[in-house]
Amino acid sequence: MTRQAFLRGISTRGVGRVVSLLTQESVSPQTVSRLTRVLDEQVEKFHHAPLSDDWCYLILDGVWLKVRRALGPQKVLLLVAYGVRSDGRRELLALVRAKSESEGVGRFAQ
Repeated sequence: MTRQAFLRGISTRGVGRVVSLLTQESVSPQTVSRLTRVLDEQVEKFHHAPLSDDWCYLILDGVWLKVRRALGPQKVLLLVAYGVRSDGRRELLALVRAKSESEGVGRFAQ
């Protein structure tokens, strides 16, 4: 929940207030910053994790998300790659922010 509030553009102090209202416990800006660092580390691990080569299908797509910013809501494009296994399970393999879907999948190699 803290992560979602921070990702939606709420300030560190604002996230602490929201968590306090919901949990009746005080959350300092330092705690929110620490949680954000942990999240950043997890994202970094995701982007550098080894990929297996046992996919039946590879799906590349653009996904538009609405994000709240200081100047109001904005749409953000993510280029995503999904692998589909033989049993039908789908797994997110990669994602990257882009300005347009025509930017190309070469961005995944970066």
